Parts: sequence; structure tokens; C-alpha cells
Amino acid sequence: MSFCVYALADGDEVKYVGFTSRPKQRRRTHARTRPGWLWIVLGSYPNTGAALEKEVWWIAKLRALGHDLVNIQPGGQLVNRGPIMSEEHKRKIGDANRGKRSPNK
Repeated sequence: MSFCVYALADGDEVKYVGFTSRPKQRRRTHARTRPGWLWIVLGSYPNTGAALEKEVWWIAKLRALGHDLVNIQPGGQLVNRGPIMSEEHKRKIGDANRGKRSPNK
């Protein structure tokens, strides 16, 4: 899994910087709420920590360059992301569910 830091721009003006582990889904959501804004991938990172660190960096950098971002927070927060599980815990859940039919199919 990779983690994406992205920006939304209205013309030449960057308006928002965000973080997601589901870029396709997040892009569709933004396209519905801000249909005229351009989606720009600023970077892809191997883990949450690196991505959140870069999100903070991009928000600070773009504000320093004079972009009037609509971000309320300086970035780096995990909001509504659900529980954070260790790799071992994820493996155990996967092992327990392997071979079972998904309720979503």
C-alpha cells in the first residue's frame, strides 16, 4: 500500500493539500465537491508517517509561497482513519479470514 499527498488547485492557485491511502476514491469525492479544481499528486510514500510528514511540509511550503490554502490544520493528523493496527494484527486477521467468502461479494 502506498500513501499519497496531493493538492487541489483552482487555476494557478493551490487551495488544498491532503493525504490519503485511497487516491482514486478520494479524487472522486473531491471531483463531486470541487468539480473545477485540478488534482495534483505531490508524492507517493511507503508509509503513513512519511506521507503525513510531507503533508505538513507541503502545507507550510505553499503557505510560505503565498497560496491561500483552505486547510484548517497544519496537516499530519490522522482523522477518521479508524484503528491503527500492527502488521502482526493485520496478518492474524488475514489468516483468520483466508478462504472465507467476503460479505461484500
